[in-house]
Amino acid sequence: MWSSPGRRSPRRPALTLAGQFLVLQLTVLLAVLAVASVVSIRQGQADFRDTTGVFLRRGAERLAGTEPVRDQIDQRPVPRALAAYTEAQRRYLDASAVFLTDPRGTILAGTEEGAAGEKLDLGDSTAPDRRAWTGDVDLRGERSVVVHVPVLSATGELLGIVVVAFGVSFVLGLGDDATPASLPGVERVVPGLESGRRVEVLNAAGRSGMARTATDKLRAAGYDVVYFGNAGNRTDSLSIVLDRVGKPDLARAVASQLGITRVETAIDSTRLVEVSVVLGVDWPTVKQE
Repeated sequence: MWSSPGRRSPRRPALTLAGQFLVLQLTVLLAVLAVASVVSIRQGQADFRDTTGVFLRRGAERLAGTEPVRDQIDQRPVPRALAAYTEAQRRYLDASAVFLTDPRGTILAGTEEGAAGEKLDLGDSTAPDRRAWTGDVDLRGERSVVVHVPVLSATGELLGIVVVAFGVSFVLGLGDDATPASLPGVERVVPGLESGRRVEVLNAAGRSGMARTATDKLRAAGYDVVYFGNAGNRTDSLSIVLDRVGKPDLARAVASQLGITRVETAIDSTRLVEVSVVLGVDWPTVKQE
């Protein structure tokens, strides 16, 4: 167990000048790779934010331009139909959350239960100035790519803000873990929109109660009426049912349920429904059973 007297432990041979130079080169190379990795990750984060933001902004603009949203966002209490519109858009975009807020950022309707009344921090958003905005922020405790799009009236008045978020806590090292998240990409079908029975009912006759009567009749038949109300300033003499997604058979079935003979195809994905019913002065509200 004891070393023999006078016996020395072997020494490591000293590095030659060439060896020292090689170590220096390896050290410099590792440092360059580390810096390049950091730059690459940050660039990847920026690219991800920009690409995702463009996609989410398209959906937010579509929702902000939807006629029922513009017509109802300033109503109090807020109609329940607005929550259905936000959920449809969330599924369409595969987003984490979609909210409709007032001009100051107070949530009016959205895809998360219990969020109504909560005040979102708009930060440096330009939406209150009626300009769309994209940022990488903490939204309700989750790091997200967030898009703000103003909801404007026909005269340009700010009615509210559409907020669309895509959680990125687990993407490209933005969070504590490195598990990849699914990325929004190709526009996808909304369950219950392209494959469902969503209907809006618009009263263009100027007689009160017509849209509600038609809505009750359609809901009793199993159709999902997500909005009913007045058709703005338009007045039509003849009722019509419009196919919005290329499903004329469904539109004809809705028309038959209401006793309407005019059916046309007018594709419009911004309305987030499959069928639009426009009730004219010819539609009988009293004779309907």
